[in-house]
Amino acid sequence: MLWRLPLELAPQRDAKNIPPHLGGEIMRAILTGLPYLRALLVQTILRIRADGDITPLRVGLAKAAVTRLAWRRHEDLARQTSDAPPWKDPLVR
Repeated sequence: MLWRLPLELAPQRDAKNIPPHLGGEIMRAILTGLPYLRALLVQTILRIRADGDITPLRVGLAKAAVTRLAWRRHEDLARQTSDAPPWKDPLVR
């Protein structure tokens, strides 16, 4: 299933069009807990705008990028101050 993530961002969903570093960067972020590349969010939005196809995988990629970025910012704030509010997913009401 992981191989489908970069494929969702390739023009015409063709494996030849996947940027060579994208798969490795996604895997590195998953394994280390670091934020996903901002380029991943940008590429997801651009691909949705380009072909108008909103798929569950594309939505999941965008949500994962936004959530991981917000979580990392919260963790940084919690390290700086002891009275940081508890973590709350920004995309869940």
